[in-house]
Amino acid sequence: MQYPLAGLGKLCGLFGKSRQAYYEQLWQQEKIEVNQMAILEQVVKIRQQLPSVGTEKLHHLLTDFLAEQQIKLGRDKLYDLLREHHLLRTKRRKRAKTTNSQHPFYKYANLIKELPVSYPNQLWVSDITYIRTGNDFSYLSLITDAYSHKIMGWALDTTLQTKEPLAALQMAVKSLPKGKEESLIHHSDRGIQ
Repeated sequence: MQYPLAGLGKLCGLFGKSRQAYYEQLWQQEKIEVNQMAILEQVVKIRQQLPSVGTEKLHHLLTDFLAEQQIKLGRDKLYDLLREHHLLRTKRRKRAKTTNSQHPFYKYANLIKELPVSYPNQLWVSDITYIRTGNDFSYLSLITDAYSHKIMGWALDTTLQTKEPLAALQMAVKSLPKGKEESLIHHSDRGIQ
């Protein structure tokens, strides 16, 4: 926005600034915008060769360019600039898949739909979860009492083979009081294990 020179002087005076300070700020802002555009152009060039490079590596790759152009830019400011221009790369983490419900084997009916759980050992729920261990996963099979939330059985392994969920179920069955077997429902997500 342009102000008449006399009006600009008065306006700057109201804020305790000089016209020179006003123009200096405009020049600084313009310089920052030019520098940002130059950085973004470099980022696009680098990403053409290395499409999935992250912000930290980008900052390292830009070091010579920034020194050459006499631009001071830290990693966090680069991160903010990339986010502002939608140029951040999201990390794709390796995820473990623990449920395969699309198998050809028989799937039992869901007996617990709208079932009120009112006492222990009425309903056991089984599930498999993964635990990240470095670059790999371990799989934890759990049998939990739905009423008390007590873990009745568990097994840990580095594979998703059926033997571990069965070991967890066998551990849980050993803890079951005599005579409770008839009324107990064991529920799972109907995965292949």
